[in-house]
Amino acid sequence: MKLSQRGDFRPTYNELAKLRAFFPLRIPVLATTATTNSQCLREICSCLGIDHTTSSYLNLGNDSPNISYHVHYISSTKDLDGIRPHLSHTIPSHSARSHLSKTIVFVNAVLLSQIAAREIQQWFPNHLRKCVDYLHAYRSPQAKQRVMDSFRRGEIKILIATEAAGMGADIPDIEQVIQFGVPSSLSVWMQRASRAGCSSSINARAILLAQYEWKKVDDVLRKWIEANECRRSIAGKNFNNPIEDHPAPTHICCDNCSSIALDASSVQERISTPEPIERSDDDETDVNSTPSTPTKSANGNRKRIMAQPQPSKPSRRHGPHLAQVRLSLQKWRVNTVRNSYTPGPFTNAAFMPDSVIKVLASNREIETAAQLQAAVHWAFAQRHAEDVLTVLRRVDAA
Repeated sequence: MKLSQRGDFRPTYNELAKLRAFFPLRIPVLATTATTNSQCLREICSCLGIDHTTSSYLNLGNDSPNISYHVHYISSTKDLDGIRPHLSHTIPSHSARSHLSKTIVFVNAVLLSQIAAREIQQWFPNHLRKCVDYLHAYRSPQAKQRVMDSFRRGEIKILIATEAAGMGADIPDIEQVIQFGVPSSLSVWMQRASRAGCSSSINARAILLAQYEWKKVDDVLRKWIEANECRRSIAGKNFNNPIEDHPAPTHICCDNCSSIALDASSVQERISTPEPIERSDDDETDVNSTPSTPTKSANGNRKRIMAQPQPSKPSRRHGPHLAQVRLSLQKWRVNTVRNSYTPGPFTNAAFMPDSVIKVLASNREIETAAQLQAAVHWAFAQRHAEDVLTVLRRVDAA
């Protein structure tokens, strides 16, 4: 725990130094935490009077290999529809409670938890609305106990919660954690995300829905959100997670790694499928051409001329054409960030990663918004697919 972070909802944590003063220094103290970095460790030692020269520090790491991490963007913390695709987009009216994934949706304000619960209930048919409830610090002890017991038994499948549900919610079968809005720090987010997948037999996911603009966020969390590289690696470095003998992710590592894997499969496809040999106009014979056939109508000399086959559209862009498409997409990226997302938290690479540009520029078969969204894992695909397709069509037609 980081005392300065926990102080906003657990003021008694800041009183631990006073409690420690009642015990002689020869009495050992055990401090345990799931999310601490070097700075936080010094704070804990100072508060509890732990001498690091005579104490032991055991770091088992806090990575959960069965949790995959994802970032999606929402317009603001009023955009509750941003939650919907992760909860109910495949729920028909005849669905049973068992069809719902057990989910905690964390929000950053007490009132928002109630508003969100009421809104989310309306997305489901009547017989499933009781599967949605909320929990915050101001509910009565009886209500908190009732909600947590129902959630543990599976009677409640979607729990909208503040930090009140973040501590002690060791329920093994939570499949999904959604953070609605950017939290204050990476430590807070990792604490909440770790509520998912407490059972190692579950492949769980943790989704952070980040609004386009946020105010006070620590630098590490900002880096984690805007990253193009592995999110798990960034968190591991921040918390000094041990690398040796650490288990590999049991399924998708994170959305960035999934995108990199997609690019790799695209490269492998190009390697395993050789491109046809390009020949110059001076070549007498094209070994890859389709034989010509006579036309049905005769010319003035009563001869049927040979019809030349229409060349098929290449599936990939190459050479100068590919370079021009990449340059055009990069220019579009710069202009879009400047015109639509400035001021804001996004760098050009965070808005549209180079890996996305690489796939879009090379693949000439992408012609619709649906094909674009299927080809790349890009947070802004739904919003800007048609804009990108316009750029591609313009360069291809030049």
